[in-house]
Amino acid sequence: MWLEKLILRNFRNYEYAEINFCPGSNMIRGENAQGKTNILEAFSLLSTGKSFRTPHLQDAIRYGASAFFIEAHFLKEGVEQTLSLAFDGQNKKILHNQTSYTSFISLLGILPSVLIVPEDISFVIGSPAERRRFIDMHIAQIDPLYVYHLGRYYKAMKQRNALLKQQSETSISPWEHIMAGAAGYIIESRQKHITLLEPKAAHYMNILSEGKDTLGLQYEGSLPLIGTEKEIAAKFFLQYQKMRKREFLVKSTLHGPHRDEIQLLINSKDAKSFGSEGQKRCFVAALHLAQRDAFEESIGSAPLVGIDDFGTHLDQKRSSILLSHVATLGQTFLTSPLPFAILENGDQKTFYVNAGRLSDENPCKENVTS
Repeated sequence: MWLEKLILRNFRNYEYAEINFCPGSNMIRGENAQGKTNILEAFSLLSTGKSFRTPHLQDAIRYGASAFFIEAHFLKEGVEQTLSLAFDGQNKKILHNQTSYTSFISLLGILPSVLIVPEDISFVIGSPAERRRFIDMHIAQIDPLYVYHLGRYYKAMKQRNALLKQQSETSISPWEHIMAGAAGYIIESRQKHITLLEPKAAHYMNILSEGKDTLGLQYEGSLPLIGTEKEIAAKFFLQYQKMRKREFLVKSTLHGPHRDEIQLLINSKDAKSFGSEGQKRCFVAALHLAQRDAFEESIGSAPLVGIDDFGTHLDQKRSSILLSHVATLGQTFLTSPLPFAILENGDQKTFYVNAGRLSDENPCKENVTS
């Protein structure tokens, strides 16, 4: 997959920009608050419908404008495609080629991306919800059925919680059946993908730390995660029935995939409590690189890879090691306030950003050498 062009109109500090990218490494540099990260945020919105910077889309509308528009032109499976998103503060419009959508769910899987941003540290130091959000979004870009089951689970839980608040058992059982069935699929999928990600992430952790650190991922469920999807569903249904009396008191569902945790280990110890700042950031980078490889195996082509503030959240040695792998990752987008080194292999193009305006520092070249 190759993102050929990105168009931004009234997005963040860009009044209008049309950016032609290189199929290899795209380096975007400039001072802070000039618009580098905004480009990666546009990728995030087109890939998942979500921003890693704000939950409020209106924050991305340029000051004084009434709406923003972003559009990607890309080559996927040998076919030229376009994907656009417009938002006017209330309504969103999504267009993939000639098909119009109204839901962000429709974006998932069209233009998959892996973005490494400073905010990712919350994956390690934040709440379990941050870790669940990561694995849910990872699976959602690969498996549309997972999105269906996740939506069913949370909608049914909302109804069950309403009945718990009303102290009503009359129609609670059907909602529990829906939750239990969806929970079985969600948990089995999470287990499967964490099992696939762990050895890949451990491999990159070993490379980035030069063999000094190990990495582990363990899924911790609210019930013993043993059995098939149907068996797990049956256990959940019994658990929901068993917990009703207690949950009527707290007026909320206490067990299920919405409460599960992913244990993160560095050198066999809890990463949040025992990892250094550098180890935690290295963990996040290793996990995202593993995610990138998992996407490529699943969809048959490499996703877009973006790294924000490159060289500022890993130490110099680890940044250098990561940079040496950039040319092997497919199409990449790196932002930094610092000048970039010239890659030894692969295509490279450098942009300079100033106040929402981009200029090419060098054209795209093949086999650039220092």
